Amino acid sequence: MAEPGTRDADADGVRGGSPLPPDSWGALLDEVAAGRLSLTLESPNGGRVALLAADELTRLQGAARTGTNGTVRLTGRELEILSLLAAGSTGTGAAARLGLAPNTVAQHLVAARRKLGVRTSAAAVDAARRAGLLP
Repeated sequence: MAEPGTRDADADGVRGGSPLPPDSWGALLDEVAAGRLSLTLESPNGGRVALLAADELTRLQGAARTGTNGTVRLTGRELEILSLLAAGSTGTGAAARLGLAPNTVAQHLVAARRKLGVRTSAAAVDAARRAGLLP
């Protein structure tokens, strides 16, 4: 069953056994784009796809990056690597100090940057400091 403000339909536009008229899809997609409606489409084999407004997607992605209290959740290793970078180490230097492959450190930095919503490791260090995760 759809939640308020949502509408369920299968891949053929069928809801309750009757197909949606082709001309109704434009109006439905306009409602989704305006943030007034979310659609869940289900294929005959049970696969599901959700259509939602870009603002709602951004909100959900932000919620996934943060904990229940709104703080960013970084792993211990991500924090350890950011701490080394904050102290002036390079990614390669952090890898050597931690006994990790440079690519492993790079992947931890990618994850930390994604969670913090920034593009560079320097910006990740700054964002972690602002969030109170680093001194």
